[in-house]
Amino acid sequence: MQQSSCCGIVPGKMTIKALSMKEGLEHVAKVVSEVKDFSCPYIIGVAGGSSSGKTTFAEKLMKILPAGTVRITLDDYYIGRRFSEENDLTFDEPESLDLELLKDNLKGLKKGEAIQKPKYSFVEDGGKRIGYEEIVPPKIIVVEGLFALLPEISSVVDFRIFVKADCHGRFVRRIMRDVNRTSWEATEILEYFLRVVEPMHCRHIDCQESFADLIVENPYDPVIEPEFGGCLKERQVKVRIEGSVSWEVLRRSGVEFLAESVQEDFYFAIPQQGRKDEILRVRKEGDSLFFTYKAPNVGNDARVKNKFEFPINELGRQRIEQFCQMVLRVSKRRKVFALGNIIFSQDHIAWRGKDYFFLEVRGLSGKKAQQAFFKKIGFENCPILHESYLELFSRQ
Repeated sequence: MQQSSCCGIVPGKMTIKALSMKEGLEHVAKVVSEVKDFSCPYIIGVAGGSSSGKTTFAEKLMKILPAGTVRITLDDYYIGRRFSEENDLTFDEPESLDLELLKDNLKGLKKGEAIQKPKYSFVEDGGKRIGYEEIVPPKIIVVEGLFALLPEISSVVDFRIFVKADCHGRFVRRIMRDVNRTSWEATEILEYFLRVVEPMHCRHIDCQESFADLIVENPYDPVIEPEFGGCLKERQVKVRIEGSVSWEVLRRSGVEFLAESVQEDFYFAIPQQGRKDEILRVRKEGDSLFFTYKAPNVGNDARVKNKFEFPINELGRQRIEQFCQMVLRVSKRRKVFALGNIIFSQDHIAWRGKDYFFLEVRGLSGKKAQQAFFKKIGFENCPILHESYLELFSRQ
């Protein structure tokens, strides 16, 4: 007996094995090449979650399909910000779009009729329809958007594609993307994703996979993608020392004391398929809270990680705790020093009844520079560590 999907409808046929983006593009090109009758437009639907890569896939698809192929994005069928506000809707719910109009437009094109496709602006008045453009029936149409495979749309689609990425990848991509392209504060982007985007994904997006003819896997690459996502590269090494560093020794070496603070770090498990060497952290320092993501280490002579960090509020912290599992909590007293233009810190961590002391320095490149620095401040014989505190203390 067939079961209803999360959309409240019965799943369609079994999907083929999931393909990579490159393989998926090749497969679609082959499918289109085998179409014999273009007397009415052949419609390809591309759906997927926010930051799954569906738009990227659709853009790549347009480059390999025959000239004259038309792309229709569901974004143009949003009704408007005021409508959504008056009806207590978010832009991540299908009710905020005029899907009936989209369905009628696609049916009209199928019949050989020209249509007036709406044009939507996310800028004017916070989001509204700004006009229409005429589209005459082409041979091929690519329909792309969050809800392109919901029943009312997929019923007039000839070939259905679902672009899939796990929550971890969509979460990190969404933050990196929107911090660089929107006027929202980073904490607003994070809070909106956790409060709205992911719950709506579970309710409206995942179920569309059951109706796809092709699933395209587009997992987040934590090594490559942060390089192009506006992250800052952080280079650091640390050494473990026995007891607190002598201020007299440091001062004789020309070291300047800068600041002292108490920090409480909360480390969280990356949802779903995150790598163990990625870091998701909330830091409390005084009355301030900071969210940090660090990608895997890409360095050899130091711990080099692509990183983005921004302040968050208490509500943001609560959302993260609801969304992710906390795996480690580390409290430390940090003293920050400078030796010329080199900034370093002494961290005192009390952990399970024992005291641990570390010196952590940033920006030093190459083993010779690192050895020379630690020798100058009197710690040349200490082994250099590349691990994070998460890695060091989660093993104990």
